[in-house]
Amino acid sequence: MTPRPRPTASPTPPCPGGERFHADLRPVRERALAAMALEILCALQRHDWTAVARGVHPEQGVRFSPGAYLSDDDPRFTADELPNALDNPVTYVWETEPGTGRPIALTFAAYVERYVYDAPYWEKARLGVNVRQGAGNITDNHQEFFPGSQVVEFHIPGSEQYGGLDWRSLRLVFLPDPRAPQGWWLVAIVHDEWSP
Repeated sequence: MTPRPRPTASPTPPCPGGERFHADLRPVRERALAAMALEILCALQRHDWTAVARGVHPEQGVRFSPGAYLSDDDPRFTADELPNALDNPVTYVWETEPGTGRPIALTFAAYVERYVYDAPYWEKARLGVNVRQGAGNITDNHQEFFPGSQVVEFHIPGSEQYGGLDWRSLRLVFLPDPRAPQGWWLVAIVHDEWSP
């Protein structure tokens, strides 16, 4: 199958201060994956969904999950849908709230504010590749859901004031593919935090 054309907008200029993440990169094989994740994180910080779309898997799109457990019910968007998603007035159900079971019913813009770039990840997060840094209660099933996938996590530790329970993570899930611009396609954007 021939991949469809990617969005043609000019590349997002680098976000300032990204050099601090390089200290977290150890094996060389992690560097290309982390570089791709940093491009996505920079675009998320700027709400530049056209730039995010350039990294999205051409057939599978990108899933959004408010918790570490991925499901077939997670809303999924194609690269063509992402650039205008913030303006979409449709309310989606993004799984249920842990502990209450209430559906998370939000527009894309409201979901992004609460479950995607909900903390200063670019400025304060620690980068980890294939390491879950937060001690979450929700099972991480990315390997079962996307066999062969790799995860880059941006983690903000919790504060002493709340006993560390106010930690946050933004996890980007990628699949390897030689057709991808940097060898990786983004297939999921996952929020992770402590839950009851």
